[in-house]
Amino acid sequence: MDKDALLHKYQDMTDKLMDLADDLGWEYDRMSSSGQETLDKIYKILGMETIPEIDLKILKEQQQKEKDNE
Repeated sequence: MDKDALLHKYQDMTDKLMDLADDLGWEYDRMSSSGQETLDKIYKILGMETIPEIDLKILKEQQQKEKDNE
């Protein structure tokens, strides 16, 4: 397998893993703390923001909007 084909294969696999991890994220609140930690590690390996990071980002944006509206 040449270099371009191998790169394409790994990119495709990575995309599929990211989609699957994203699907699991919808169940984050129902997971055990161990499951959440494992999913966070998977997100980090894939270069994705973790659910707590996304939640914090949303909270900060909401707080900024409230501050701007005062």
